[in-house]
Amino acid sequence: MTHVPHLPPFSVAPANAPGALKAETSAVHSTFSARAGGSRDLILDFLRGLAIFSMVTDHLLFVSGFSYLTRERIGVVTGAELFVLISGVLIGHLYKQKIAKFGFKAAAMGLLRRAAQLYVVCLAIIVGVFLFSLIPGVDTKLATPWGMFNLRGVIHSYGMLRTIQHILLLKCGPLRMNVIGIYVVLMAGAPIALWMLTRGRGKLLLLLSGFAWVANLKFEARLSNTLFDSVFRVVSWQFLFVIGMIAGYHRVQLREFLLSTRGRLLLLAAAVLCVGFCLFALHNPDMDLSDTARLHLIPDHVFKRIYETFFSRKVLSPGRMVNVICLFSVGYVFLREFWPLIDKWFGWFFVTIGQASLYVYILHVFLLQGVYQLPWFDEGNVWINTAGTTGVLLLLWGMTKKKVLFWLIPR
Repeated sequence: MTHVPHLPPFSVAPANAPGALKAETSAVHSTFSARAGGSRDLILDFLRGLAIFSMVTDHLLFVSGFSYLTRERIGVVTGAELFVLISGVLIGHLYKQKIAKFGFKAAAMGLLRRAAQLYVVCLAIIVGVFLFSLIPGVDTKLATPWGMFNLRGVIHSYGMLRTIQHILLLKCGPLRMNVIGIYVVLMAGAPIALWMLTRGRGKLLLLLSGFAWVANLKFEARLSNTLFDSVFRVVSWQFLFVIGMIAGYHRVQLREFLLSTRGRLLLLAAAVLCVGFCLFALHNPDMDLSDTARLHLIPDHVFKRIYETFFSRKVLSPGRMVNVICLFSVGYVFLREFWPLIDKWFGWFFVTIGQASLYVYILHVFLLQGVYQLPWFDEGNVWINTAGTTGVLLLLWGMTKKKVLFWLIPR
């Protein structure tokens, strides 16, 4: 099967990036080393594809058949958490190799360039959606917190200077670009974490990052007044990213541990927790799904209290944090065990969009604006909504496969 030959998003390793470590290459059949297509880890690509699939489906807002799989159905986890964790794993793993080949300065500058690129992407999305709103009859209220205002209305209400200021500081824009916004900050801060890892201070890094996360469970502090920080508290989400970086940086040692008896027992415990989280998530009454699609063993008021206390997405409460780590770990091992079969049936789609996930994410922001204008999806017909969602997903896949605008849109 031919896959899009590009490096993972949210990294800037060149097209001829160094391959996997020899120790990993020689252990193709062991945990955390299922590989094909050169040095790429197709299982990570597949998981990123699942994450982008989940986000696109949920961002369409209307209920489709896919919603019964993506709206926190397999745990109290969304695609955004998986995206951040996988990104951290890739940064830690790839940039360890890049430091060994080019030095720390080159690796750090690469991360900063990627952060700058993502920032420019955010600006392009903001301007692009507002230009789209200038088309007569177009309603972008689902895309921007500025409601029904088009660009002229915003300038009239806030003034040109303040409007430009808000755009440059990412204080406004389509709500669906928030994930890219948080990556700007995470990528800009990644060189500090990478420096600590190269100096053997991974435990200190984990301690400092974890302390900030724990403190923010109480204070819910915002690092900035940006739009994305109101949805994803950067002070909290950085911990998940750092955990991923540490795991990626020490990937060989982590694999060896997971192959040990203690590691296998830990994976078994993680699998049991995943089942428990899934059963809990199936009680959620706020997903706009059929009442028959949820469990009723936990009273709604009890569920909501537990959910708000232990599973808040804004500050990544402990329950959600443990859930995403367990789900990623168990999911990776499961995919590795059955990879040939899964790749044969589903890899053509999920690996393809996973290898160009930033490209797919950028495109989906604009495609959603077109879908939002169509009246058919407001009628609540699940079959029509499923057909529409399928069309959007296949269009994104097809554009990725044909490399449409690859010369312009970053991947």
